Amino acid sequence: NGLQKVFDCMLVSLCWLTACLPIVTIGPACGALYRTVCRSICRDEGGILKPFWDTFRANLKNGVLVWLPILAVYLFLIADGVIVRGLLHSSTLYGVILVLIAVTTVWAAYATAYCVRFNGSTREVLWISLFLVLAHPLTALLVMAAVALGLVLALMVPYLALFLPGLVCLAIRGPMEGVFRKHMRPEDLEKLKQEA
Repeated sequence: NGLQKVFDCMLVSLCWLTACLPIVTIGPACGALYRTVCRSICRDEGGILKPFWDTFRANLKNGVLVWLPILAVYLFLIADGVIVRGLLHSSTLYGVILVLIAVTTVWAAYATAYCVRFNGSTREVLWISLFLVLAHPLTALLVMAAVALGLVLALMVPYLALFLPGLVCLAIRGPMEGVFRKHMRPEDLEKLKQEA
C-alpha cells in the first residue's frame, strides 16, 4: 500500500507537470492536483489519471480566470524584485518582496484548492482565499514552509520533481482542509461527513 502511494504521488506529479506546461494553466493544474490527492490518494477513491484530467477539464475556465490575476501579481513582484535588487541594491526592500511572493504562493494554493472545492465567482474565490490566508497566519506559514521545502529539494535534486508536487500537496492538504472546515456552513459539513 505504501509503494502504491509513492507510485500515485509520482503519477499525479507527472500529470501536474504536464498540465502546467502552458503557464496559463497552472491554476487548473494545481486544482486538479489538490482534488486528486484528496480523493484518490488520501481517501482511496479510485485511480489517478481519470480524476486528474476530469477535474482539470471541468475546472479549466474557472481555474485560468483565478490564476491569471495571481500570475499578474507574481510578475509584478518579480519585476519589482529585479529592479530593487539590480538598481537600488536594497536588501530590506528585496526581503519584503520575497515575503510578498511567499504570501502570494500561499494565496495561489488556497485559491486553486478553493476553486475545486467550492462554487464561486472568480472575485469570490480570490477574496475568500486571500481572507483565509490572512485569517490563519500559522497555517499559511505551514503551507509556505512545505512549498518552500519542496522547491528547495527540487532545485537540489531535480529528479525529485517527479514526486514532490504530489508530496507537497499531500503535506498541505490537511492544514488547508482544516481551515476550509472552520469556515463551512453546518449543512456543508454534514454533507461532507456523509460523503466520507
